[in-house]
Amino acid sequence: VVMNDEAKKTADAVITECLATKKNRPVARGQKSVLMCWESQQTWYHKRLLERERWDVKMLLDRNISQLPITYMEEDMMKVNTTRRWERTEKEKISGVAYTASNCVSRRMELVKEVAKYVRVYSFGKCMHNAEVEEMFPDCMEFQKKHPEERDEFNSCVYSHFKFTLALENVIERDYVTEKLDMLWRTGSVPVYWGAPNWHDYVPDIKSLVVATDFPSYSDLGKYLAEMVEAKSEGKYTREYF
Repeated sequence: VVMNDEAKKTADAVITECLATKKNRPVARGQKSVLMCWESQQTWYHKRLLERERWDVKMLLDRNISQLPITYMEEDMMKVNTTRRWERTEKEKISGVAYTASNCVSRRMELVKEVAKYVRVYSFGKCMHNAEVEEMFPDCMEFQKKHPEERDEFNSCVYSHFKFTLALENVIERDYVTEKLDMLWRTGSVPVYWGAPNWHDYVPDIKSLVVATDFPSYSDLGKYLAEMVEAKSEGKYTREYF
């Protein structure tokens, strides 16, 4: 890996990140041109780079077209359990579902709105915002004050208060599995996943998540979540998912 133009002349390959403002072109004979992209293929810049440019090597999420596939998922999370910083018992968790999103994609918002008819959805992001971390979780706010750089851990603290958290991708696309699952497994909150059709390639066990598309409708999903968070299901939640 080289970080300056002079060293670039002797590099074996040059990498262009798909969000870069300009292409990082080879400058010496025999150098390989590499495209690296952590984004969905449905984004306009990803499509443009794939269709209009020639690449010797592609580093993409889609394993079908990538010579060097990349993933948001940490390898250790797919093999073993990781020690959780935020341990809470079933009784300590809120009878509701957590959600955070700032990009209000219409297809996934349909799911959220329908689920919210049957179970309380606590939304901490811009989309359907109805909950404040400051008021609900002073322990998480205290952590953020002491460790402002650990944003993921702050989010983990928030989600650990819930039995379930909606983990909804921006798009439904093969291999497009972002850090949402990885982070939630660390919190002890079960992800309610909507996204990649081959999600099973990225999870350690089918009991580690709820798959939204396994239900006949979003209404059925909402009814199921409502049942699981109610006190009358005490113990059932733990048996199902832990």
